[in-house]
Amino acid sequence: MNFLALFATFAVPFIREYERMKKRILTKNEWMLKYFALNFIGLWIIARFAEQLGLGLSSWVVVALLAIVLDIVQGFAMMQIEKMKK
Repeated sequence: MNFLALFATFAVPFIREYERMKKRILTKNEWMLKYFALNFIGLWIIARFAEQLGLGLSSWVVVALLAIVLDIVQGFAMMQIEKMKK
């Protein structure tokens, strides 16, 4: 999970740069799609190195389902953080 958290954390500056280049702010739905893609890619990488990282996933469908669950949890957490900031 450390790998997945670092992967997503280090990708955020690149997404922010993309926003800056396009000169617009991404919507919540666009962020959710980006996090889904990051989670999917991160989980797929983890699954490919199962012996070293300890998580073997049998199919890309399982990876997609886990990425959806993580996306929902991350979205909920981000909304709670935004509420606390206000």
